[in-house]
Amino acid sequence: MLLQNGQDGLQVNFEHQMCAKSVDQWTYFSFIEPWGYEDSLKYFDNVAYKVGKNPDVYFHRELLGYSKEKRYVELITLTGSNNRTEEREQDLEGPGLFPEYDDGSEEANMFDHERCYIFDKPTVFLSARVHPGEV
Repeated sequence: MLLQNGQDGLQVNFEHQMCAKSVDQWTYFSFIEPWGYEDSLKYFDNVAYKVGKNPDVYFHRELLGYSKEKRYVELITLTGSNNRTEEREQDLEGPGLFPEYDDGSEEANMFDHERCYIFDKPTVFLSARVHPGEV
C-alpha cells in the first residue's frame, strides 16, 4: 500500500495479488483516512474555541480516564444551554474514572475540573473510536 498526500488530496494505492484458490471468492478492501490521537485533541480544541463564544451552546470537556497507552479518554458534553440546572453530575463509580488531573502543564487547562451540569432534557450518548482504526 502506498499512501501519499498528493496535489488532489489524499491518494491511496493498493497492490494485491490474488491467490489461485481465491479466484471464485470475494475479496474486500477497507480503508479509512488516518486520524490520529493528536487530530482528535486538536479537533476538540477547535470546537471548544468556536462554541465557547456562543452563549446558547454548552460545551464541557472532562477527563474520563486513561487508555492503556496513558492517553486521555475524554467525556464531552455538547448541548444547548437551555434547561440547565445548577446541580452537577455525580462521579461514576469505578477504578480509574475521573482521575485528578492538574500537573501544571498547559494541557491541564483543556479539561474542566468539575463535573458537567445536569440538564432537564433527554440525553444521547455516543461512543466512538473505542478500538484503533475503528471509526
